[in-house]
Amino acid sequence: MNPFGWWIALYFSLATVAAGAAGAGCILLSRADAKSLLRARLALAVSFVAISFGMLALIADLEHPMDFWMTLRHYNPASWISRGSRIAMLFALATGGLLFVVRGGEDRGNWTQLGVPILGVLAVSLAIYPSLVLGQELGRPNWQSPLLPFVFGVGAIHVGANLLQGTRAIELGVVALEMALVGGYLVTTGALSQVASGSTLIYMGIGIVFVWLVPTVMRNEANAAMLLRAGSLVLGCFGIRSVILMTGLS
Repeated sequence: MNPFGWWIALYFSLATVAAGAAGAGCILLSRADAKSLLRARLALAVSFVAISFGMLALIADLEHPMDFWMTLRHYNPASWISRGSRIAMLFALATGGLLFVVRGGEDRGNWTQLGVPILGVLAVSLAIYPSLVLGQELGRPNWQSPLLPFVFGVGAIHVGANLLQGTRAIELGVVALEMALVGGYLVTTGALSQVASGSTLIYMGIGIVFVWLVPTVMRNEANAAMLLRAGSLVLGCFGIRSVILMTGLS
């Protein structure tokens, strides 16, 4: 039985983009100029939309989606699925709250100083916890790879760096690190041969194009360009996360 379908791959990709965009928003809020505050608001909006749709994907993956509220009543502290659902909800609340605080591009002082570190911690947790969910599947040796948390974590850092549009060398360095980690995961788990053919190759191609090529080439600080890069990153992350799921399930 396949415990992780494409709804979960979509959620993992949206969670990565949400975490990275939130990180970019927090960094932009640390700057004093009005332009950075407006860009921070857009980054936080991208993050909030991404995690909102991500949570809808989680609900859609349930056997009985309309009964999703019942899953919230039962908390298992030993389960990363249970922990993760709480992390996602707290992250959505923190992102929405901080977005409300900086509405109109205005810094609200103490509220911003309080919200940024809280959201930062939740963003790191949201970025990494999906790899821990996979790691709990003890019958799937590929998902026990120690590289997997780094693949997910650096993926979120890449999203943030791309949306920030900062130093070119730093962004390319993060891209190279992410590529090396994904490649290392595929090689060390023996999954590289699975990527050489079939649908896995198609998903890998989607990841290469829309995570590592399109966003890297599309360097423009305009708001519309940021939204296009975010959309490309969602699609590309979906490809990479699908490859990880497919190589672990086979």
